[in-house]
Amino acid sequence: MKKICLLLYVFACAMQPAAAQQFGFRNMNNAPVTETYYVMQDSKGYMWFAGNKGMCRYDGIAYKLYNVDNGLPDNTVFKLCEDTAGRILF
Repeated sequence: MKKICLLLYVFACAMQPAAAQQFGFRNMNNAPVTETYYVMQDSKGYMWFAGNKGMCRYDGIAYKLYNVDNGLPDNTVFKLCEDTAGRILF
């Protein structure tokens, strides 16, 4: 009898609807990099994207593009990393 009650209790608990967290999705169609090769977050919380048109920094509101027009030797960047001094290396 105990096993039947336990089984019914487990079954009743399993039938309760589970509350899930809402997933927040934001479409990033206005990103300056169209092909992304690498993504990282630095120690300050900025998101960095390496791609075919340079690299860009995203602060949660706006993008800042870094390419040959403002100092990069080439527009194509494949990987990014941060050193111990907080500098972004590519």
